Amino acid sequence: MSDDPTKMWQIAWWNGPTVALMRFLAADLAGSVVGVDVENLQWNRTITPEAFALALIANVRAGHPPLGTHATCGQLMAALERIDHPQRGTSRDLELARRLVRLGDHLEHGMLAFLQQHGLAGLGEGPLLPQVVDLRANSRAETL
Repeated sequence: MSDDPTKMWQIAWWNGPTVALMRFLAADLAGSVVGVDVENLQWNRTITPEAFALALIANVRAGHPPLGTHATCGQLMAALERIDHPQRGTSRDLELARRLVRLGDHLEHGMLAFLQQHGLAGLGEGPLLPQVVDLRANSRAETL
């Protein structure tokens, strides 16, 4: 690090632990890296669109509106900032989240609008359509 006071060390990551947990973990490293003052690090955590989509999906599954108890996408995002590992989910949930991100054009408001209009069924989740049930019944009858 130079003597220039405008330069500083920063730590940047996606999802994972909260800033508070990262600060706690980094406290054990104080003094271990020459020229780095752990107390003066800049902390930059980014919540990915996939993690935001997982939260929307979880809210809908729980019978709530996509934003849950939050009035805006920004409020839900702020809530995710206080949650460790918001990117974790079942393989099925992760698949649905990736699909929602694509369908919402990688935008929080786009994902919200898609779920409000189509629900989880629009992502391929939910009760099967009668035509699919009939096809499955016919294919089972043919195999017997």
